[in-house]
Amino acid sequence: MRRLAVWAALTVALAAGPAMAGAAEAQRSVAPGTLALRMSESMGWPDRFSAVVRVEPVAAAAGSGAVSFRVESFTPDTFRWTPMDPRGVGGTAWRGYLHLETGGPGPRFTYGYDGFPFLRALEVYFGIFRPLPEGSRLVLGQGVRLLNRSAVEAVLYDSGAGQQAHLVVDAETGLVLRASVLAPGRSQGESTPLVSAVRFDVGAAVATVEYEAPVLGDGGRMVLSRRGRVWFLSEAVVHDGAQAHRVRLEQVRLGDEAGPMTRPDVSTLQRLAGALERAQQAVQERRWEAAAAAAREALGVDPYNIRAHNLLGYAAMERGDWVTAAGAFDQIIHLAPDSPLGYNNLAYLYADKGFNLSRALSLARRAMDLSGDEPDASVLDTYGWALYRNGRIDEARQVLEQAVAASGDDPRSQAEILYHLGVVLIRMERLDEARRLLGRAIELDPDLEEAREALGLLERGEPGMIGLPAARAGGRGAAA
Repeated sequence: MRRLAVWAALTVALAAGPAMAGAAEAQRSVAPGTLALRMSESMGWPDRFSAVVRVEPVAAAAGSGAVSFRVESFTPDTFRWTPMDPRGVGGTAWRGYLHLETGGPGPRFTYGYDGFPFLRALEVYFGIFRPLPEGSRLVLGQGVRLLNRSAVEAVLYDSGAGQQAHLVVDAETGLVLRASVLAPGRSQGESTPLVSAVRFDVGAAVATVEYEAPVLGDGGRMVLSRRGRVWFLSEAVVHDGAQAHRVRLEQVRLGDEAGPMTRPDVSTLQRLAGALERAQQAVQERRWEAAAAAAREALGVDPYNIRAHNLLGYAAMERGDWVTAAGAFDQIIHLAPDSPLGYNNLAYLYADKGFNLSRALSLARRAMDLSGDEPDASVLDTYGWALYRNGRIDEARQVLEQAVAASGDDPRSQAEILYHLGVVLIRMERLDEARRLLGRAIELDPDLEEAREALGLLERGEPGMIGLPAARAGGRGAAA
């Protein structure tokens, strides 16, 4: 049976706000409880579905390059797909983790739906057109007109995800017409648009809503079709960074219509996900032994997992196990030679510990080259630190100042960059500026012992000891 959403059970969380002048009819025509029931019906997931999915490049001639799959899903996060022609690859997915059915040596696991546009489209559909998350709260606002239809603005407070979703909901059908998300700490003007309806067709024979979907990349689009009372994905355009693909769902069967289905075994994916999450949590809590053990557990499931190699390398570096750290980062270079990650972290290890400084600089330069026109703060920081270790002090200062400007909200990463720039300024005898930066670094990360040591040496008049390789015991801030 189709599983209805839980909107109706949570109508006590709905609160009406003031109606906007000129659009008050939307507020008057629908009560919070009524809207909740309509949303429950229009966006209530079936417990399972099956479909034939056709994927083809948008720029290709009709039918050229198309690949079809038979997809079965236990909503919202478990998928199994089988190719219907020899060019496709089948597999199983659970919460973004994929186990591919490939023959011979090579990676069989991956994370994220890049390269699988139909999975990305379904992920976005289930993420937006969904039941109200448990523990969340929906607050109704002003009535509006959208596509010549009466609608209601609403804010969904999702405490579990720690974010707000700003919605415009069709008053008649309960379907979301527009959605954006606001991350914690961001102002209203910084919300990220997800989808916005551009066409709403309801006729005797067909009912469809077409959306612009920037969440699916440049030119992203979605089309929902009504099947009974449920609005379900029927078509999408997904741009994965390389090219755009059109995804069409045909022969869709929802709930009992899909017939008997066997839930795929996702226990291996669950073990992999659990190990990676434990490793990440241990890194955040600076429990290096536990992080290394969990990362090795993940690599026991998936030896090709870049994230696990990175977490192992980071934990090993913090424990002073330079050989294991270098091996982990070098493995990333072999697995992902076009990514800056392995080059960046191996360069940092060499530069920070004083190993093979010319090699550190060439690795850092390679990471910069692979980062394009806007390298992130971590890559800039590594390059600046490698320049400093190689005696190119003024160049190091310029690059590290760029790193400070590019640094985001992570206080640990900001603190480490400020420490590096402070050391460089000491070498340039700009001691007052260095003292200020080191103090700020300690404020941001009280556990950054290197900054405390440097500031202490500076206050005792011993700046010559600051920033030497032996003084460093910490590591790179890019362990995600």
